[in-house]
Amino acid sequence: SFVPNNRESFFVVQNCCVDLFHNERFEHVFSGHLPTSALVAADSTLFIGTLDGLFEGKRMNGQYKFAQNTSFLLNDILRIQEDKLGRLWLSTPKGIVYYDRDQKIEIEFNQINGFNHYRVADNSYERVNQTSKRFIVMSHEDGISIFDPLSLKINETRTAPVITSLKVNNRGAIVGHGVNKAGKFAIKKNVSVLDE
Repeated sequence: SFVPNNRESFFVVQNCCVDLFHNERFEHVFSGHLPTSALVAADSTLFIGTLDGLFEGKRMNGQYKFAQNTSFLLNDILRIQEDKLGRLWLSTPKGIVYYDRDQKIEIEFNQINGFNHYRVADNSYERVNQTSKRFIVMSHEDGISIFDPLSLKINETRTAPVITSLKVNNRGAIVGHGVNKAGKFAIKKNVSVLDE
């Protein structure tokens, strides 16, 4: 596939590698890991999706230097898109993954969430585009999905665990006056083991 870089150059994604065409010649920029897609982000970062995960490239001293994202969710990348806020939307065989690289947040949307494009293993059947309003459109032989990526709002409210029941050796633990002002508590050490 062809991926625009700027008005005078573009990337060519092949099964073996990714090449940059500029100055009337090709420059090899990435190889290995079975590349499937590429995206030049608004900040000029080059993202390459592969069957081994997501790679992020920055151009330094005339050459791209790549680092692999080690996330568990970002494997088998088939397509990459960027929304207006610079967040990535990655198509995988399991569904689509939202990735905010600034906040390091990843969320997978799959069949459980009503996203039924999980069966796409051969990306030649899948089409991923954006409308003029930047809605993401994904389709393959089973149907079409259209969604506004900006409608996703992350709730950043901190949560705190609440213990509603505490048992030690299958017996209710007696905390009593063990709670201190710091909100911590201690359990007496002489809790006996249950007899069978």
